[in-house]
Amino acid sequence: MKDERENRIGIVGLTGQTVFFRTPHLPRPGETVACGEMFFEAGGKGHNQAVACARLGAQAVFVGGVGRDENAKICQKALRHDGVQPCLIEKEAPTAFAAVSTDAGGENFVQVCAGAAAQLCAKDILQGDGYSALQGCKILLMQNEVPAQCLAAVIRLAQQTGARVVFNPAPAGGIPQEIYAGCWLITPNEEEAKCIAGFAPGQDVSDKALCAALHRTGVQRAAVTLGGRGVLVSDETGCSRIPAYCAGRVVDTTGAGDTFNGALCAALLQGMDLKAAVQFAVTAAGISVTRPGAAGSIPTLQEVRGHGSRLL
Repeated sequence: MKDERENRIGIVGLTGQTVFFRTPHLPRPGETVACGEMFFEAGGKGHNQAVACARLGAQAVFVGGVGRDENAKICQKALRHDGVQPCLIEKEAPTAFAAVSTDAGGENFVQVCAGAAAQLCAKDILQGDGYSALQGCKILLMQNEVPAQCLAAVIRLAQQTGARVVFNPAPAGGIPQEIYAGCWLITPNEEEAKCIAGFAPGQDVSDKALCAALHRTGVQRAAVTLGGRGVLVSDETGCSRIPAYCAGRVVDTTGAGDTFNGALCAALLQGMDLKAAVQFAVTAAGISVTRPGAAGSIPTLQEVRGHGSRLL
């Protein structure tokens, strides 16, 4: 009998509580800005990407570190509510917490205290409950919100099992070079891609030059998100752009990247090639920015199909 875990995506990352503020503009240094709205939502890049995988048709299991506190219970309940199987490993630190401010144009400012997520270790991935949850997954998705030893452990596990590793290197910085070479695909945004490739922040770089520089670092494939300008895809066939999808007025961009990553992995799991999977993910992300919040903005598979995109 075939093990159903073979059709799963394993996500290793951060889960925690988030407070969202809606402001007329983002605060400047030393400025106090009155907020018109505030709400709480469980999240984190790994949490949100796991939710996106599940809402967009994939079986998903999430592995992350949490504290022995009420926020850990909130995160576990939220993951289960969205159909994600949580494997939360208790640590001697509080569950992660973040504050997100979003202005009238949908741009945001994010602050994160990683807490227990920063105490996740390689042993949690390669042994015990974490290993049991991840060892049968076809795709392993990770972000740079856990220690580098965890990233290396995910790659080591993938080498043992034959899984494909998709790495969203966010936030940028502090990532050992060998991590990139061990990934099947990386999904940085434009500035993160420049950082990886050795260009200065804000430097004007052509698509061809950026892709070539990324591959010189050992990157096998890349899907570089460019916001409203779409996604730059680079693999063994060359580099090309896939345009952004406009689903309506932009309300909040906070969850767009996480929606993109989860949708991309869900599509890859169903057998789409990279460019087709990116197109599906772009549609999902385009829908997400028309809604407030992060996890709450992620569309369902039925909604994405309603915008003319579908999984094969």
